[in-house]
Amino acid sequence: VELGQSLAPDVILMDLRMPGLDGIEATRRLIRTGSQSAIVMLTMFEDDDSVFAAMRAGARGYLLKGADQDEIVLKVAIRDGLVRLEARLHAEVQACNL
Repeated sequence: VELGQSLAPDVILMDLRMPGLDGIEATRRLIRTGSQSAIVMLTMFEDDDSVFAAMRAGARGYLLKGADQDEIVLKVAIRDGLVRLEARLHAEVQACNL
Protein backbone atom coordinates (compact mmCIF):
# COMPACT_ATOMS: atom_id res chain seq x y z
CA VAL A 1 0.00 0.00 0.00
CA GLU A 2 2.81 2.38 0.88
CA LEU A 3 4.56 1.74 -2.44
CA GLY A 4 1.34 2.31 -4.35
CA GLN A 5 0.87 5.62 -2.59
CA SER A 6 4.45 6.86 -2.93
CA LEU A 7 5.09 5.72 -6.52
CA ALA A 8 1.56 6.46 -7.82
CA PRO A 9 1.85 4.23 -10.91
CA ASP A 10 -0.75 4.32 -13.69
CA VAL A 11 -1.49 0.61 -13.16
CA ILE A 12 -1.06 -1.70 -10.18
CA LEU A 13 -1.20 -5.48 -10.60
CA MET A 14 -2.50 -6.62 -7.21
CA ASP A 15 -2.41 -10.25 -6.09
CA LEU A 16 -5.69 -11.28 -4.51
CA ARG A 17 -4.09 -13.55 -1.90
CA MET A 18 -1.07 -12.17 -0.07
CA PRO A 19 0.29 -12.89 3.39
CA GLY A 20 -0.80 -10.41 6.03
CA LEU A 21 -2.96 -8.03 4.00
CA ASP A 22 -4.99 -9.48 1.14
CA GLY A 23 -5.35 -7.71 -2.20
CA ILE A 24 -8.95 -6.67 -1.60
CA GLU A 25 -8.12 -4.80 1.61
CA ALA A 26 -4.97 -3.31 0.05
CA THR A 27 -7.10 -2.07 -2.86
CA ARG A 28 -9.64 -0.55 -0.44
CA ARG A 29 -6.88 1.27 1.40
CA LEU A 30 -5.35 2.64 -1.80
CA ILE A 31 -8.71 3.86 -3.08
CA ARG A 32 -9.57 5.37 0.31
CA THR A 33 -6.33 7.40 0.25
CA GLY A 34 -7.23 8.84 -3.16
CA SER A 35 -5.03 6.66 -5.37
CA GLN A 36 -5.65 7.28 -9.06
CA SER A 37 -3.88 4.04 -10.07
CA ALA A 38 -5.92 1.55 -12.07
CA ILE A 39 -5.81 -1.60 -9.97
CA VAL A 40 -6.00 -4.90 -11.85
CA MET A 41 -6.43 -7.92 -9.58
CA LEU A 42 -4.25 -10.94 -10.31
CA THR A 43 -5.73 -14.17 -9.01
CA MET A 44 -5.75 -17.95 -9.31
CA PHE A 45 -9.42 -18.00 -8.33
CA GLU A 46 -12.21 -17.57 -10.85
CA ASP A 47 -15.04 -17.57 -8.33
CA ASP A 48 -17.59 -14.75 -8.57
CA ASP A 49 -17.31 -13.79 -4.88
CA SER A 50 -13.61 -12.91 -5.19
CA VAL A 51 -14.10 -11.02 -8.45
CA PHE A 52 -17.09 -9.04 -7.15
CA ALA A 53 -15.33 -8.26 -3.86
CA ALA A 54 -12.30 -6.94 -5.78
CA MET A 55 -14.48 -4.76 -8.01
CA ARG A 56 -16.43 -3.41 -5.02
CA ALA A 57 -13.11 -2.55 -3.37
CA GLY A 58 -12.15 -0.45 -6.39
CA ALA A 59 -10.29 -2.77 -8.76
CA ARG A 60 -10.89 -1.97 -12.43
CA GLY A 61 -10.39 -5.50 -13.66
CA TYR A 62 -8.90 -8.87 -12.96
CA LEU A 63 -6.64 -11.41 -14.62
CA LEU A 64 -6.23 -15.09 -13.90
CA LYS A 65 -2.67 -16.14 -13.05
CA GLY A 66 -3.00 -18.78 -15.76
CA ALA A 67 -3.49 -16.11 -18.44
CA ASP A 68 -0.82 -16.10 -21.09
CA GLN A 69 1.73 -13.31 -21.17
CA ASP A 70 0.20 -11.58 -24.22
CA GLU A 71 -3.18 -11.35 -22.49
CA ILE A 72 -1.59 -9.81 -19.39
CA VAL A 73 0.37 -7.25 -21.42
CA LEU A 74 -2.75 -6.34 -23.44
CA LYS A 75 -4.90 -5.95 -20.32
CA VAL A 76 -2.34 -3.71 -18.62
CA ALA A 77 -1.88 -1.63 -21.79
CA ILE A 78 -5.65 -1.20 -22.12
CA ARG A 79 -6.02 -0.19 -18.47
CA ASP A 80 -3.14 2.27 -18.75
CA GLY A 81 -4.64 3.76 -21.90
CA LEU A 82 -8.04 4.13 -20.27
CA VAL A 83 -6.53 5.85 -17.26
CA ARG A 84 -4.73 8.32 -19.51
CA LEU A 85 -7.87 8.89 -21.62
CA GLU A 86 -10.01 9.44 -18.52
CA ALA A 87 -7.52 11.96 -17.14
CA ARG A 88 -7.36 13.85 -20.44
CA LEU A 89 -11.15 13.94 -20.79
CA HIS A 90 -11.53 15.10 -17.20
CA ALA A 91 -9.08 17.94 -17.82
CA GLU A 92 -10.96 18.94 -21.00
CA VAL A 93 -14.32 18.95 -19.20
CA GLN A 94 -12.85 21.04 -16.39
CA ALA A 95 -11.49 23.54 -18.94
CA CYS A 96 -14.92 23.80 -20.60
CA ASN A 97 -16.59 24.47 -17.27
CA LEU A 98 -14.38 27.50 -16.50
